Amino acid sequence: MKPKKWFVTAILIVTFGLIAVGCGGAVTPTTAPTAVPEPTKPSAPTLTPEPTKPSAPVATPAPQVASNSAPVIFEQVEDRLKLWQAQIPPEYAGKTNPYPLGDASAVSAGESIFNDKHCAACHGGELEGDGEFSQVLDPKPINLTDPVLMSLPFVTDTYLFWRIGEGGSQPPFFSAMPIWKMKLSEPERWQLVTFIRSRTVKEVAENEEEENQAAIAVIEKVGCFACHRLGSRGGKIGPEWDGIGTRAATRIPGMTAEEYIRQSILDPGAFAPPGFEDKAQLMPSSLGEKLTAEELDLIVEFLLRQK
Repeated sequence: MKPKKWFVTAILIVTFGLIAVGCGGAVTPTTAPTAVPEPTKPSAPTLTPEPTKPSAPVATPAPQVASNSAPVIFEQVEDRLKLWQAQIPPEYAGKTNPYPLGDASAVSAGESIFNDKHCAACHGGELEGDGEFSQVLDPKPINLTDPVLMSLPFVTDTYLFWRIGEGGSQPPFFSAMPIWKMKLSEPERWQLVTFIRSRTVKEVAENEEEENQAAIAVIEKVGCFACHRLGSRGGKIGPEWDGIGTRAATRIPGMTAEEYIRQSILDPGAFAPPGFEDKAQLMPSSLGEKLTAEELDLIVEFLLRQK
């Protein structure tokens, strides 16, 4: 029986030993185990300062152009025209063109001067300011055939004579126009002016003729010539158009010729010209509805030119 007791005792010892090992949290070990350090909580990170937002840039003022320096560009055509309206010097103010407008010999001589002095290099062969050198010039040469520009009140023959003689280097022009008074005589400069004027008049005449043809085409389309006569063409039922541009201004007090003619087309019964009181209603009242605004303007402007 002793061996069995020993065996049982041994089993119990082993069992208690295993229990002791399993409950190691309650048993203090002889040697303190090496403590595994808890992970160190990271210290508050050193904040990297955010990049400073740049302050609003200080605007660098545009360089100021001295008042006496050449202008680079004009924002408005009116600005340039104002600068051109300089006072003609006294030594030029009293001079007048000795050649009548359209004088054939003066025009021919002026054209020869224009070609011989190579004016076309800047001003262009047709005087439109588009010569081969014009692209590098500032300001560029003006269009000497522009009827609007050349009919401005200050653009007189004397003005052109002055500009040709003195050139454009001084204010307010600052252009590359050479000084010609030392190279051309006064008669030659006047001949050049007369030539320039002839091209402007030609341009106006050509434009007017084109407008006349366009207006006549509209007039024929709506049948105005059936009643109205112009020159040797048209009927005699309504008022004739020869001189209408002048007479229209005298019809109604306070009404311009343009207003009278336009109203007569849009509302034929509004006015009855003397001698046609009984025929005012013959003109169709729907005529204004058949015309576009552009066509109406063409007819009105055409009739205003009949003086």
